Amino acid sequence: MSTTTDALESASTFWPAILRSRLPAPKNSATQISTELQFLDNEATSVREMLRSLYSYRNSMAPISRLPPEILLLIFKLLRAADPPHLRFQGKEVFMPGWTVATHVCHDWRLLCLDAVCLWTDIRRCLRGPWADRFLSLSRTSSLTLERRYAAGDADILRRTAFRIQHLTLSVAFGRTFRDSIVHDLDRQFPRMQSLVLAVDLWPEGPRPLDSLRMNPAFELPQELLRTGCPRLRRLSLRGCILPWTAPLLARLTHFELSLRDTLAGGHPPQGPNARIPPPGYTRPELLCCLEKMALLESLVLNECIPERTDRDMWSYVAPSTVRLPLLRRLVLSGAPAQLSALLDALELPVLATLHVSSYIHPDGSEAQVHSILVPMARLLRVSSNTGTLHALQITHGFSPNRALILTGMYAEDASFHTLCTTPEPDLKLELRHHPHAAPAPAPPSALPWLQAFFKLLDLDAVRVLALAERQECPSASGFWTPEACVRLFSRTPRVEQAKAGGAAAIALLEALAANVDAPRTLLPRLATLSAANMLFLPPENARGAAFCAGLRAWLCARKHAGAPLRVVMARCGVEVDRCVEGAEGEVVDVAFQVIPPEREREKVYFEFGVRAGRPREVYVRVR
Repeated sequence: MSTTTDALESASTFWPAILRSRLPAPKNSATQISTELQFLDNEATSVREMLRSLYSYRNSMAPISRLPPEILLLIFKLLRAADPPHLRFQGKEVFMPGWTVATHVCHDWRLLCLDAVCLWTDIRRCLRGPWADRFLSLSRTSSLTLERRYAAGDADILRRTAFRIQHLTLSVAFGRTFRDSIVHDLDRQFPRMQSLVLAVDLWPEGPRPLDSLRMNPAFELPQELLRTGCPRLRRLSLRGCILPWTAPLLARLTHFELSLRDTLAGGHPPQGPNARIPPPGYTRPELLCCLEKMALLESLVLNECIPERTDRDMWSYVAPSTVRLPLLRRLVLSGAPAQLSALLDALELPVLATLHVSSYIHPDGSEAQVHSILVPMARLLRVSSNTGTLHALQITHGFSPNRALILTGMYAEDASFHTLCTTPEPDLKLELRHHPHAAPAPAPPSALPWLQAFFKLLDLDAVRVLALAERQECPSASGFWTPEACVRLFSRTPRVEQAKAGGAAAIALLEALAANVDAPRTLLPRLATLSAANMLFLPPENARGAAFCAGLRAWLCARKHAGAPLRVVMARCGVEVDRCVEGAEGEVVDVAFQVIPPEREREKVYFEFGVRAGRPREVYVRVR
């Protein structure tokens, strides 16, 4: 018998014997019973104390307790990033302490956390009053990341911590009083500050419906703001406020963002027959002269703030005809086509790692309009001709009030559906949004002119992952994705191995697979993965449901000699595989489907089709 077994048997007999020896004999009188109850309560308290000591000793021997403090500190840093303190709205604001609950797990963890100043340097907007003071105290003299909604009480925090702030984010309520106050409080020395985000809260009382929204003019900040008080400032983000292009501060920035999307100077025009967009408080020559001095720029974001080319420009002071930004790696532009074209005409760009372009489009979707909007994008891609080879491409279409078409691309050779759809910032993004006050289209446009315009922009020969998505309430009725458009797209992507489609795009794709044309036939044998979603109850007797079945049948037939299991993922698609029968020669002769009932609409149904020579095809169905 092992030593461990002996110890367990000894403990199982020793402690019960001790307990029995401590229990007094039962008494009958009320006084004696009361005394015995008090005695037993004292015994229970002693046992609990002993158990607490026993578990503390036991926990000290656990693997996580024997980790070096450096490893534990790294774990706490990851926990802080994953679960920061935040506010949760449950009828009212409820403060959630997040990762800080780790300080109450055990004494050792608490001492380690309280002594690690790096855990307390991120003071978020939700930390108020005593919580903010406690974080400031525990961070000692370390550099701070401070995020505040600027109010009267926050001015004191700025004054007390100005010499320690490294990253500052301020949200300011709209109004002249707040503007003057924030300018006054920023007019001090911030010797460590490297980045500043200044955002104007246009709706301090919460969002309002678009028809009742009154646009506000952008804040105009003084030209000398932060000129000498922030010698290390390299990142500046302004949202809803304007800093003159002649400000000396801009010349030393490496990252700059200016967004006027929800202001009168931005791209959301006021309503009315005579309404027009007031131009920003600067001209195109001023912008170009400023960019010429910003040779250190690595990231440039301009949202709804690009001046148009006008006849008055020729009377302005001389602006450079070409602006070189040799270090630029990330470019994000948003505005009207004329504004984008006016800026891109003058830019000479290096190879870009990230390119996002967004513009307005009216919902009629005519081919001429599409081409006119994509012209500046094509020019940008030609100037930056070595932007990389696309290996993953996603096209998303939807008729929400502010979104029409989004093209997302990844350059990485190992890109997949997951990286394409979940990455916070893809390598390439072209977004065409509906004009916010344009009349709705009488009918949805076709995808063909859009795709033809994209073909002129992009080299799609290396694309291996292709995703098509549809965002609207009734995707089965959309006319945007058609079998012809899918055929044309796949004919220009000869190396696609994984296809993912949703809504009407999935139906059109399978209709294209079933069509008797050359392009789908060449696609079928090489398509190894097919994923479909959100097709919303298309029974097989429906015309498009029958085409869906025929397309899936054609694909299974073409892949019957692949020799490896195939996987078809269908989520909320409205149809479910019931059986799949092969003929004597291995050809798929029948695929039966059944309609998913509404109560199972949100379930994800996975179908795995095992391809085995000479044997009936086996269908495995797993429901999550």
